[in-house]
Amino acid sequence: MLKLKKTTKDDIKILVNIKRNAFAKEFEKYGFIPEEMISIEWHEHMITKSIYYVIENDKKIIGGVNIFKEKDKCYLCSLFLDGKLQNKGFGTDVIKLLENIHADVHKWNLETPSMSKQNHYFYEKCGYKHINDITPKGAPKGFSLRVYEKIINN
Repeated sequence: MLKLKKTTKDDIKILVNIKRNAFAKEFEKYGFIPEEMISIEWHEHMITKSIYYVIENDKKIIGGVNIFKEKDKCYLCSLFLDGKLQNKGFGTDVIKLLENIHADVHKWNLETPSMSKQNHYFYEKCGYKHINDITPKGAPKGFSLRVYEKIINN
């Protein structure tokens, strides 16, 4: 059974390994991922600065997701799953769980690499709309992010 549980410091090493493996294909394809996002320090910082969940399936950690929430708005900072479990519906279920847990949120935003067509398909399938493109600080030439938004009218 899939569930989201608040992340603790004891979860960090597992999450770092899962995230590093989950983003390995992206790094191979694009030659760039923000290094800090796969560091122990980033995860420790996110526990205190964001709402950070481990994604569990049958009591086993299979990924993580963190958000920044301000009133009825959320920014989906990072969603990652064990590479062997990608494209099996877990991501869609995580989005649904997040939206149920944070039912008071009416506007969701996120960013994903512009070249990552698989991510575009996933987020669009979950109801997100592409609204903009940006280039992050320190990104190599030609790398940009697609900005997505989802409005929920309850």
